[in-house]
Order: sequence, then C-alpha cells, then structure tokens
Amino acid sequence: MEFADDIVLLAHNYQQMQDEITLIEESATKLGLSVSKGKTKTMRMNNTNINPIMLQKRAIEDVSSFTYLGNIVSTARGTNEDFKARTGKARVAFNNLQKYGNLGT
Repeated sequence: MEFADDIVLLAHNYQQMQDEITLIEESATKLGLSVSKGKTKTMRMNNTNINPIMLQKRAIEDVSSFTYLGNIVSTARGTNEDFKARTGKARVAFNNLQKYGNLGT
C-alpha cells in the first residue's frame, strides 16, 4: 500500500487526540508509511485547550471547516455551506448537460 487517505480521528480532549496522532504516526512509520504534515489538519469543537496538536514535532494547522467525502464539516455545525457547495456542483453539472441538447422540454 502506497497511501491511505481521508482518516478522521475523534477525541474527547486534547491529550486523547495527541495520543491518537502519535499512535498513527508510530504505526505508519513501522509500516514504511508517513503522515503528510501538509495535508493533516485539526478542527476543534467545544474545546478551550489551545495547545497545538503535534505531528513530527510540528504543530498541525487548526481549521474551522473541511470537506470530507464530499461533505463540508464546520465548527458552525450548519448545513448552509454544504448546501451552497452541493447546489453549485449540481448547477454546473446541469449546465454541462445542456450542451448536449434540449433536456426534457
């Protein structure tokens, strides 16, 4: 296996998340894999601890939203961003289909 993508880790507190990241990093190294520092992000919800989660002795970037399997996940917990993204994609797809002729009219 050359790579694994789209892993989501959930934790109840800072230390639990740091332990999970460390375990993933150690396990990957044993298998000859590495965790991408540039692609790895953290998102905190209802967390007052601002200490950075560390990966390879560097702080992981905190984000307020990200896309996972086509869905927008955000700290705002709203669906507005996701709805806008999905309707925008549908609009583009529909407009591309119109290039092939009159659809249903």
